[in-house]
Amino acid sequence: MQTALSTVLLVGAGLFLHSLHRISTTDLGMDTERSLVVGVDFTGSGRSGRERVAFFERALERVRALPDVAQASVAVSAPLRSARGVLVRVHPGAEWISTDQGTPLGDYVSDGFFESTGMRIAQGRAFRAADRGGESVAIVNEQLAAAGWPGRSPIGECAYTSHARDTCARVVGVVRDARSFRIQEEHARPWIYLPLDPEDVDARVLLVRTVRDARAMRGTIGRALRELDPALPYVDVQSLGDVLDPQIRPWRLGAIVFTALGSLAALLAAFGLYTATAFAVAQRRREIGIRLTVGASPGTIARFILGSAFRVTSIGVAAGLLVALASAHWVADLLFETAPAEPLVLLAVIAGVLVIGILASLVPARRAAHVHPMDVLRLE
Repeated sequence: MQTALSTVLLVGAGLFLHSLHRISTTDLGMDTERSLVVGVDFTGSGRSGRERVAFFERALERVRALPDVAQASVAVSAPLRSARGVLVRVHPGAEWISTDQGTPLGDYVSDGFFESTGMRIAQGRAFRAADRGGESVAIVNEQLAAAGWPGRSPIGECAYTSHARDTCARVVGVVRDARSFRIQEEHARPWIYLPLDPEDVDARVLLVRTVRDARAMRGTIGRALRELDPALPYVDVQSLGDVLDPQIRPWRLGAIVFTALGSLAALLAAFGLYTATAFAVAQRRREIGIRLTVGASPGTIARFILGSAFRVTSIGVAAGLLVALASAHWVADLLFETAPAEPLVLLAVIAGVLVIGILASLVPARRAAHVHPMDVLRLE
């Protein structure tokens, strides 16, 4: 019973750990470990929109000058947090582009945005400083490129948006698809990026790409902004990984709970098997003594005891696997790119529990192998 229970719990732990591993190795389309999102809450500060914009321009220069900062940029929306809906078409008389994933999303960004977030340019180029306030240009992601210009490159083509219906925004680059809001997005949303107008007074966020782990730079960046403006009401510095953390937390919690319970159950199963094997050895001392008397070797006796323990453990493991597979549909929706009957997880649990069973039986088996036949016969 204990062996079966530990098998069920360890399978659960293995599935959640496998999900966490899949998350850590999944290409989200951006660097969540070395990219920071910096927001400033100006509520109640009495600052005008232009004053807020001016602050972000100064902050951009200040942060770019910090050691261990690879790049910084400013955007209207924070990646993985928010976005604007933007209608896009390829010429003024065309239908607005729509895909199975919906209408395009958009953001207004400064030069350095893609380098700051770790997003990769697949074709063309990223934005330059001269693009702000210059010729109208745009960068689209692969999903929008395929929907708007199927079978050909969109570089050099016009994109007309609902924000500027009659203005041709010349496509200068295509960026790799990335997650929009959630880790569990089956397909990428179409995106268009436009240069941030210096005169636009919309709210902004600062994006920073660091040379080392971004979390270690949060305090440094926060202090730099407060030195720039000691009257700042509130500065929020988070890594993109922090933004995703609430989504990852259920898998992490599941892995911790199942691992803790599974380990405790495995410990109890090992203790129970040790006790049962030791008791069986004590009950069969006479039989063991006779076997040794008629020529059985200590190794044979040890293998006999270990074989018995292995059979008992195998039965428990088989029962546990049947229960785990029968209840797999209950956790299927909680896993990330992991099958409820993941072969690697099942094999690891089977091997692990069997090894625990063998180790728990080693001491009783060793004692049985060292029984002296004359001592047993004398007691008889």
